[in-house]
Amino acid sequence: MLKKEVDYSYYPLKKSITVNGISIKEIYIDPYWQKHKKEGISEELIIKLAKLLDKKRAESGKRYDHWVYFASEPLFYRNKAYCLVWCLEDSKNYLEVIDCYRESNYEKKKRKNKYESK
Repeated sequence: MLKKEVDYSYYPLKKSITVNGISIKEIYIDPYWQKHKKEGISEELIIKLAKLLDKKRAESGKRYDHWVYFASEPLFYRNKAYCLVWCLEDSKNYLEVIDCYRESNYEKKKRKNKYESK
């Protein structure tokens, strides 16, 4: 059976980021993140979140052939928590983002102040 070709979005970085000691110069985004029509998620947000991985060391995920897969610790952007599912290919300088979703259980719940205007 032939493997279906995936139409990735490609983003070259003006300034490289370093993830797990690897200099990343490009980000590819798998269209899988659009599958469940997640509200508030966009490719622009995914790029911003991926840049938050700069100078971080992620715990090693599962390895399949020459790929290592990761799920990020919560990444915070505008007081909202997100998880990126991403992978690195051995000896390559790009990062592939597979999925992105909200992690609302990590967000601080806003307490209503009794003096707050309604």
